[in-house]
Amino acid sequence: MHIVSEQGSERATNDKGKIITYDGRTHVTWQDVTREGYFNRVRTLDHATGKWSAPVTLDSGVDNHARAVLAITPDSILHAVLGGHATDVKWRRTEAPNDVSAWRAPQPIGCGTYPVFLSGPDGTLYMTVRGQGEQRHERGVDLYRCPPGGDWSGPLQIVKLAEEYGQAYAGFHMQMDVAPDGALHAIIDFYEGEDEAGRGQHQATCYTRSRDGGRSWERADGTPVRLPARPEDLDILARSTRSRHEKLPPAEIRQGGLVVDSKGRPFAFYFDHGKAPGYCVMATAGVDGPLRQVPVNDHWERLYPDMRATECKTSLRQDDMLCVLVTLTPYNNEWQDGKPTRAMSMRERRDERLVWLLSEDGGETFRVQPFLEPGSSCNCPSVEQSRGVNIVPASRLPAVLYFDGSRGYPGGGDYYDSSRSVADILTEGGFLATNVILQGLTPANPYCDAASWYCAVPPRFHEHPAFVWAPPAGNLPRVLLLGDSISISYTIGVRQRFEDIAHVFRAPDNCRSTRQTLEDLETWLGAGDWDVIHINCGIHDLTLMDTDHRAAVDGTPQVPLAVYRANLEHIFERLSRTRARLVWATSTPVGDDVAIRRNEDIDAYNRAAAEVMVRHRVTVNDLHTLVRAHGAPLWADGVHFTDEGAGHLADAVAAAIRTELG
Repeated sequence: MHIVSEQGSERATNDKGKIITYDGRTHVTWQDVTREGYFNRVRTLDHATGKWSAPVTLDSGVDNHARAVLAITPDSILHAVLGGHATDVKWRRTEAPNDVSAWRAPQPIGCGTYPVFLSGPDGTLYMTVRGQGEQRHERGVDLYRCPPGGDWSGPLQIVKLAEEYGQAYAGFHMQMDVAPDGALHAIIDFYEGEDEAGRGQHQATCYTRSRDGGRSWERADGTPVRLPARPEDLDILARSTRSRHEKLPPAEIRQGGLVVDSKGRPFAFYFDHGKAPGYCVMATAGVDGPLRQVPVNDHWERLYPDMRATECKTSLRQDDMLCVLVTLTPYNNEWQDGKPTRAMSMRERRDERLVWLLSEDGGETFRVQPFLEPGSSCNCPSVEQSRGVNIVPASRLPAVLYFDGSRGYPGGGDYYDSSRSVADILTEGGFLATNVILQGLTPANPYCDAASWYCAVPPRFHEHPAFVWAPPAGNLPRVLLLGDSISISYTIGVRQRFEDIAHVFRAPDNCRSTRQTLEDLETWLGAGDWDVIHINCGIHDLTLMDTDHRAAVDGTPQVPLAVYRANLEHIFERLSRTRARLVWATSTPVGDDVAIRRNEDIDAYNRAAAEVMVRHRVTVNDLHTLVRAHGAPLWADGVHFTDEGAGHLADAVAAAIRTELG
């Protein structure tokens, strides 16, 4: 995890096109807020050194809607579109390839809001915005294009607002991707009209495609689309004219992203809360149609029946794996008539869960993988996606940029105070800055060299002796230690006991609970070739937490016993495929004065783990009995161990590993 900024705005990471990874560097753009205004910034992580460049300011925005997005062309030049809010939209490009330190002067392109930006295979740049039109009722989606070495042209209006809805708020959020043959594919939302109940009287989400660089558009079956289009001209995926449930409601029909695979097949995702709370659908088609729609929300609702999805973000790996990041929110009385409310997204939330919906066979089958557990806030996640020649490598899942804290507007309302200017509100300090966080950017093999290792290790551990890079020497057996802070305490001791006998590595992080272990196991296994893997999870799973996911004496275990058992099954199913010899360490006891962890729970979790180990025929290293035999003198604080205690644990772990090595 990388903290990119500590001054993020309340919409710091909204939009796609925030993350570009290319040729050993990752470039990230976000929006900061200070008393002086809103600022769009960019900086770079160098993978070889693990170091971040200083932030570069691209421009200042009129408010939190005026954000930046990135693309990269085949000449490795980075391009930024600097959004407006019914104001000028500008374009900048870097002076040098793959280097954000210097940019050419901004050039106005058009006027609008919510830019979507990408490069085609030939280097043509495409941008869409919610255009303003000369009159309010002339709003819609405007397309601009810039050929390599040429000038920007446009706007070409793709879709338009209906005149009968012309005086009400209108939004046209969309996503667009480009196929290998240069065809453009888009999913477009219509949110328009207003009645006495609230705005968004008419909603729809639609699909369309262009084979000639955006000059003309068609349906999935090839039927031409007249421009500017209305929903009935396009492929309608969902539509509603139901009266709304509050004055300023979120969209109940909304797109969740679109990608196009290497065969030219589009995959679009959208929500229709009017059909059912959290109802989510994948729409896909062959190169020449027709569209096929498949509900997908059941995949995560089976695992988390008390939660419903409110949004998703879609990406595609180099190997065509579909990667959909889904935000799950408790389904409770905050929802109205089965629909999310504006208030749900305006406060800081620590009760949401983010999961990946993954498919390796073009949407025929899916699996769910955890990403972030409740306990911290994760706002406006922007998922890494190809925006030109950059790719998401097959060795990892897409990186995710998000911010913590609140999404509430400066001044405390659900929008800016109309009686004061944005500048005045900021000058008075009426805002809450957030941390902008990049997560999931880890190397395919953190154990191959020092640069990859320190890229995977969180900065807080860079100076910790257990996490200092220890280069392997010679052709010795390879041992991997997986576990929490208890395993961290004995890492150095085990490594010393195998000097010149085996290379002892540990996971590049505190593995914490079975949930975190499942999330990061692929990264921690690296390229494989392990002779022995020694693992424990448990103390974090049974830690007592309250409903806000904070440690609490009267709470319940962070990971319920049944889930712990199921997680271990998944972990050992994966570990068994490494062909390494496996050793499970039992969870150690705690002192009687440790209030948030109970020995009766430790015993229960150890019994559940023992059953899993029997089924998987895994050797058990009984550290629990070892500590019980010695008692309190081994503890430093009732949970963690003194140097003497860590030495006893290292002896036991080394003995178990030595037996497996033979």
